[in-house]
Amino acid sequence: MSTLSEKSQRWRRLGLLKYLASELGRTVKQVTRYWDSGLIPMPNRYRTPGGARRVRYTDDTVEHVRRAVKMAKETNIEIRYRIGSVSEMTYKGTTVPVQGCNSMDDLYRRARQAGLSKKDADNFAYRSRIGDPEPSPDQIASQTFWVLKCTSEEEVADSMRDLSEKLSCIPLESLIEETDPAEFRARASDVWRNICSRQTSGLPDLKTMALLRDLLSQQDRHSFVRKYFEITELENRIMEIDDATFDKTHERAAQAPDQLQLEVAALKLRQQGRSPSGSAMAEMLKVSRGTLYRRFGGKAIQDALSIIRDDAHAARECRNDKWARGKNLKSKSRTRDSFGA
Repeated sequence: MSTLSEKSQRWRRLGLLKYLASELGRTVKQVTRYWDSGLIPMPNRYRTPGGARRVRYTDDTVEHVRRAVKMAKETNIEIRYRIGSVSEMTYKGTTVPVQGCNSMDDLYRRARQAGLSKKDADNFAYRSRIGDPEPSPDQIASQTFWVLKCTSEEEVADSMRDLSEKLSCIPLESLIEETDPAEFRARASDVWRNICSRQTSGLPDLKTMALLRDLLSQQDRHSFVRKYFEITELENRIMEIDDATFDKTHERAAQAPDQLQLEVAALKLRQQGRSPSGSAMAEMLKVSRGTLYRRFGGKAIQDALSIIRDDAHAARECRNDKWARGKNLKSKSRTRDSFGA
């Protein structure tokens, strides 16, 4: 074993940032920024009693950080050249000005200034946006269901996170491995007693306690698993989409995904009380106005916007179209006259 290898192993054993810096080919100062930015996962990063930064290294720590750094760089590029060219974005009904943002940190600061809580600002800013690939038909259908129920992907994700936190006190693997009904009931009863034996300040709220009691009162493993899936199945529990609507929406998402995307964006504009315009739709889809028209075409955009426009607005558009056509006719007439002269 070489001297350098021995030194490297010692750095790893002590949890020093030097080891990660040497493996990534970066300076310790750069790796320190990665540590502070959260690019090193929380279970692996910690501070000593004296406040020094340390890393608990595992076999995949270096590769995980390498992927996280690459993702963060590419995401910041997306923010700088795509999102940063849009004037504003909306998150949970709050409008966040994003023009000129170059990084996730910039988005976080703008979100906080706009009034979002630390948690919402974190969810808004610190997520991967690499390439923002085109949504699949299933994703478009899900977006349609969300907008029909006046909810959003972020709210759905928050609901699932909240539900996971509520169910985190249940040792799922330990319960579902027990096939004997009597043994299952004994384990479920022990889990319920452990939950109830907590101090008052550590008990979940009454609604969560009722949910846990119902789940743990099932008579055997099979009924427990069915109840667990019933609680955690979001589309059945929250969205309540009937079979006909579900099938029709998925069929349309497969046959006309672009048009359905535009209609979903238009419905979001109406729910947020924003004016039905191409610029507003471009911001909703997180693209520039030019990209929107090049990709979808003017007719498809106007067809989508027509479903949310009121009569007064439609009449105004009609007058504008007639005025534009009349102006073109006058221009052509003058051109013919000039050539005739």
